[in-house]
Amino acid sequence: MKFEEIEYNVIEWPVKPIIYFLIKDEEVVYVGQTINGYGRINAHTDKDFDYACYIDCPEYDLDNKEGYYIIKYNPKYNKALNKAYITIPRCRHKLNSFIAKEYNRLNLRHGYISKKKMQKLLDTEKITVYEYNDEKYINIMDLYSMQNNIYSLLRGAPVDEIYYFGV
Repeated sequence: MKFEEIEYNVIEWPVKPIIYFLIKDEEVVYVGQTINGYGRINAHTDKDFDYACYIDCPEYDLDNKEGYYIIKYNPKYNKALNKAYITIPRCRHKLNSFIAKEYNRLNLRHGYISKKKMQKLLDTEKITVYEYNDEKYINIMDLYSMQNNIYSLLRGAPVDEIYYFGV
């Protein structure tokens, strides 16, 4: 039978990538992402919220946008940033592992990045550091950029310049 009701509301059901916000008393209490539209929002039965809002987002940018909004709103139900962000200590650890492999490959004396050198590297490359839940983070793309710069330096610079740079 064909639908014949006169008064009704259409529920849009976006099956597309979105960033969604759970709102309680006009405050963002959770930021999430999904490629399945409302289905994921309905799964949050453990959270106290009045309503949800969403913004469209290309699938390739979901992690970056979600992380941005978590940092911006600091929602009480988000406990950590997503995989688009990495803590400074973890970043330093990854860079040191990368450097150790490259130094071994080039038969150079082992180098590493100390906390002080890490700060110098972040400042030199003008990398934005985000604070969230008493941790400092950078975007994972900045880590890859630093690795590429270190790789280029190790490939082409004289050894004394590499040591001066601090790696």
